[in-house]
Amino acid sequence: MLYTDGLVESRTRDLTLGVEWLLAGIPELLAAADLGAAWDKLIDELTHGRHDDDIALIHVRHRGEDGA
Repeated sequence: MLYTDGLVESRTRDLTLGVEWLLAGIPELLAAADLGAAWDKLIDELTHGRHDDDIALIHVRHRGEDGA
């Protein structure tokens, strides 16, 4: 997973706290049936639907990662 600081940092939230929130949300996200929708939900939770900076997120899952 790669992301820009716009996802985890804002004028009202410290970078460290944003990273902690992102990491806390990942286990639930990876268990979701619809990974795309789960990422959208987590991004919305982290940004509260608004952001001060550009946001980019890349998530790559290896085909053999889940035993498939």
